[in-house]
Amino acid sequence: MHGATFETDEKGAYVLLGPNGSGKTTILRLAAGVLKPEKGIVLVGGRDPYRDHFAKGRITYVSNTVLADTFETCGSYLSFYLQTTPRDMKGDLKEAVSYFGVEGMLGQPVFKLSAGQRKRLELSKLLLRKATYIFVDEPTANLDSDGRRKAIELIKRLSGSSLVLLATHELDTVDELEADVIVVKDGVVENIYSYEQYVKLSDKLQGGYLLVAKVSWKPKAGNPRDFLKKYGSKVEIRRLEVDATALLRSMGIDLGDFGENPSVSVVWMDVDSSEMPAGTVFKAPEGLMVPLNLELVAVDRATVSKLIEDLMDKGEVEDLRITRVAG
Repeated sequence: MHGATFETDEKGAYVLLGPNGSGKTTILRLAAGVLKPEKGIVLVGGRDPYRDHFAKGRITYVSNTVLADTFETCGSYLSFYLQTTPRDMKGDLKEAVSYFGVEGMLGQPVFKLSAGQRKRLELSKLLLRKATYIFVDEPTANLDSDGRRKAIELIKRLSGSSLVLLATHELDTVDELEADVIVVKDGVVENIYSYEQYVKLSDKLQGGYLLVAKVSWKPKAGNPRDFLKKYGSKVEIRRLEVDATALLRSMGIDLGDFGENPSVSVVWMDVDSSEMPAGTVFKAPEGLMVPLNLELVAVDRATVSKLIEDLMDKGEVEDLRITRVAG
């Protein structure tokens, strides 16, 4: 970070907006007291969040990844967070797990959760501490439509009495929260806009469209990465992974039969399985659809339309969501 000076009010919603790698997460970690600034000053409510335990106790930091030990269970993770919350600011564990639907996973180790489940677990911290200052990194990442709606509704409600500073590259999140905007790029705060100013300038801040979808890929459609290469620089791959659990389940294979911690790797091959060493490959049933999780950024609307058309030709598309992202 260099040239990242800004101030906020004591309450309300602010969005750190910028492309990936611009410094948004670093700013949040500095504000939450997770990082110590090498130079400059960070004050939250007039206090140093890195050194002052009183300040830390009034901050909720929701990371983009769950900050748990490798084998820690979801229940112990949330319980510890509640135990470290000042008595006068404690929330309700039952309400927190119920709101984001994580009751059924409290006994599970965090590492076994899907990306969406981990995000719901981390967001549950918002209701465990009645924090004065709330810092949230990518609040809607990896969430389905229901989870996204709940996250936005809760953040909007909390911003009525607390300062909520969140980081995102999605412009639609700003509109949903009607938040003031702090534009970050290459470690610098370029501009600060009220929501009214942002509405007039949002088209200029746009850098493309984020397409998130689940696709059941046709068996004869080839390697999806090779398919996407034809778009060149017009499409950036943020995430392309095979849902291994869903794939094996469709073949009648239950991972529970393989012990506590099965390791599953999926290798996409365009070669005959006979060329692979014995025991490393088994042939999938004829006609099996391969479940993919995709996050792609397209530069313009025409590319989005063509991309969706091509994806529907290559497989069955579901849970499709398109949002504008910052450039």
